[in-house]
Parts: sequence; C-alpha cells; structure tokens
Amino acid sequence: MKKIILDDITYKTIKKKKKCIYASYENITEGIHSEDQVIVATDAKEKKVKVLNIYQAENLEKLKSKLKKKAKYIYPKDLEEKNEDIYAVEFKSSFKIIRKLLLILLLAILLFLGINCIKIKMKEAQTNRALKEINQVKTNEISYVFIEINPKIVIEFKGNKAVNYACLNEDCMTVFDNMELVDKELEQVVDTLYQKAKDKGIDVTKGVNVSSINEKIKEKVKNIEYVTYIKIEREEEQKLINEVINHKEIINSSHKKSYNEELLEAYQKDKDYGKTYTCNINHDELSCYITDQFYDKLGKDYNSLSDVLLQIDEIVNLMAVFDKFGIKYTTTGIEGAELIGLDKLVLDKIYLNGEYRSWGNGSISSNTISMDGGSSNDYVRSYKASIRLDSYDLGEAGMYGTGYHVLPLHKLNLVDSSYSESDVMILNP
Repeated sequence: MKKIILDDITYKTIKKKKKCIYASYENITEGIHSEDQVIVATDAKEKKVKVLNIYQAENLEKLKSKLKKKAKYIYPKDLEEKNEDIYAVEFKSSFKIIRKLLLILLLAILLFLGINCIKIKMKEAQTNRALKEINQVKTNEISYVFIEINPKIVIEFKGNKAVNYACLNEDCMTVFDNMELVDKELEQVVDTLYQKAKDKGIDVTKGVNVSSINEKIKEKVKNIEYVTYIKIEREEEQKLINEVINHKEIINSSHKKSYNEELLEAYQKDKDYGKTYTCNINHDELSCYITDQFYDKLGKDYNSLSDVLLQIDEIVNLMAVFDKFGIKYTTTGIEGAELIGLDKLVLDKIYLNGEYRSWGNGSISSNTISMDGGSSNDYVRSYKASIRLDSYDLGEAGMYGTGYHVLPLHKLNLVDSSYSESDVMILNP
C-alpha cells in the first residue's frame, strides 16, 4: 500500500475529513488509482484513507484550471509555482455523504417544525377570530340561578341582567310576590330578596344558598358574606325548573331560544364548522359534536411519516375545537392516548362492585374536561367526561378486575361536556 508523506496541516485536514487535494511536483500518483487505499503520514502519525481521484497537469496553473471550483481545496496552500509537471491526489471524505444526510435531515426537521409552527399560528389566529364572534354572543349567555332562603326562587339571567323569574314553593309566592327584579344584576337581586325575606320575618341567619350550573355565578357572589354558592349539574337544574309553580313560560323562555340561535350562528361562521364539529338546537338546547369525518381521522392508525404529520394536524385541530368550547386540556398531550387513541376519552369513573368509583380527583364542572390525578375511595356517579392529564398508572384498573370506561369522542356534547350513559364503552386493559 502506497504511503504519501504530508505536512501537518494537510494531514490534520484529511483527519478531520475535510475536502483535500494534495499536490506535489513529485509523482505521488504513480501506482495508485481512484478507490485505492493509501497511507497518509507525517513523521509521527499515519492513517489509511481512500483515493477519490488523481490528477496530472503541466504546471500548477493548469492544474487549478482543470480542477475549477475544487482548486480551493489544494494543499499545501503555500505551494510554489513552478513550470514543471505537477501531480495531485484527491482524498475521499466519508464525512461527505454523512454530512449531506445530516444536513438533509436537519433541513427536513427545520422545515417540518417551521411548517407546523406556521400551521399552529394560523390555527390560533383562526380560532381567536371565531372566539371573538362566539364570546360576543356569550356576553348575553342565559343562566338560571336558584336562590333559596326558605322561599325558593329561580331567576333567569341574560348576560348580567335578570329577564325573568319564577317561584319554586308557596313561601316564595307569599314573600316574593310582585317583586321588581327584571333588569337588576345578580348582586342586586340577591340583596333585594334577602332584605325582603328579612322584612317579612323569615329566618335569614343560615344565609342564602345560590345554585347554578354556570361557574361564573360563583365569582359574582363570592364577596357576599351571607351567600353559599352550590354548583349543580344540568340534570339537577332541569329537576329544579320542573318545580316551578308560576310563570311556567320560564321553562321555554324565548330569551334562551334567541341566545342559542345567535350562538349557533356564531359557530356556523367558523371556518372549521362542518369539518371538525357541527351543532344543532333541539328543544331550545344547543348541542355540538365532533363530526364523524373528523372522528374517523382521530381514530386512524399511524404508521408512515405522512400519517404522523397528519396526526399532528389533527391534534392541532382537536385543540382548536376544545378552545372554541372552553374545554380545558394540557398542551403536553392527552394522557392515555397511546393506550386508546385520540378518538376516545377515559372517563373519570371506574365501574367497581356495582358502583361508579371516582378514579382520581376529577373536575366534573360544566365546560371542563380535566383530571388532577391521585385516587379516592369515594363512590361518585358522574355524567361528565374527563381526559386524564396526570401520569398515574392507568393499569391500576386491572387490579380490580375491570376495564377502562371510555367514551367515543364524537359522543361528547362539546357545549357542556355531557354524554349519554348508553354511549360508554368498557375497554379492557
């Protein structure tokens, strides 16, 4: 194997796998060809390298002309100009292919991140535009607030103003007869009823219970010292409304109908409407669900790179849907997704020994899909869905001989996170 003696700089250049064409007025190319291995060496070191090409020219100037752009890789850099034949060996750099592959991979990653960053920003802008329309309508949100001192009354609010009210027991009919409550804000309504009950000799020492499914009501009454706020679910709200004994038109309020129609129109203006979700009004109640078309994409198996890229698109779209309905989630992902996929939700209950066991400290409030983690021995029947957000072991369910209760995502009512018990499935661990 031929040995070529080099200066230290040229040797270090080759060792670093940089492009290098070694030129000499000695015939260093004799007996070697492209793809041959040679030994390059200094006084103290040597290394085997492959030859890419060999060159010969009448002088250095003609060698540079022959090499064209490659001439900048000629070593030694201070090679003397002579009018003599000159010989050159171009060494093969194994780093060349690796570098190109790494560069291509890096560019692909940067392009991928860039495209997805742009997509996310565009989706955020689109979502914010839709939310602006939706939130404008929600300033007139219809809420039922149940106030109990002993007399029990329900007040219908549109936005911050009372628009209707009705009694739920006979004491209310006696004490709160012909009250002027319309157009008053909640704090004024509560104070007016409290003072009226007090003036009528009602025992108010136990304070006032204020109930609603709308958690914004809690914020409005939290500073009233004699008020206790009670969060109720939609089923309890409907049960209380059915107890109305006068002004029964509150049950089928025109205010609520117009509000839901306006809200539906706001959702229909969203570019994603009909693609990722759709809505309808039934018995004056607005319901919105993920479309079957979008649901099928969420349930797809992902094997190829293009499938993975599609999955990221759908995750972004899913997050946008949740944002538009005020549903909480974590941006780190949906815990348990690797187990059941994005098309299903793990419910915040495990069926155990004939009861629904609360699995973790789940938040089951309206418009919330969340889970704080941990565990509880309490038996709780819930009608709310929950995405698992923390990293506790889903497999613990198997210890109790039961599967996971899951809900197909397109069966979740996005408006209030409610669902039908008949749609719940059991998935074995």
